[in-house]
Amino acid sequence: MGRLLREHDLLPDLIACSTAERARETTAAVAEHAGFQGRIEFTGDLYHAPPQACIQVLHELGGDFSRVMLVAHNPGLESLVEMLSGRSEPFPTATLAHVELEVECWTELSPHSNAQLVNLWRPKEL
Repeated sequence: MGRLLREHDLLPDLIACSTAERARETTAAVAEHAGFQGRIEFTGDLYHAPPQACIQVLHELGGDFSRVMLVAHNPGLESLVEMLSGRSEPFPTATLAHVELEVECWTELSPHSNAQLVNLWRPKEL
């Protein structure tokens, strides 16, 4: 997935990652293969987080990050993407979703924000 991020010019400005061991391992592997040199924030708030908790983590980021990657868990991430985009898609482990949001800053993001699910990559489909 790291190489895919690099090849599609989707490197994030920041990665917000759950403190779960598998999430940390996945983040490290993706960052290495992507050549990611940016900031990684580890937060327990993403551990089995429902959609609203994911939104709250994004609100609290601060800084000027135009592209953020969340590394978290299901069913929260699946539900978040469905809530924002209106599309229900299964997210097996290590799925990567590219979502474009219609917000100027992260504090504007809400459960009612409009988003477009641009692409979805599942490991077994690559």
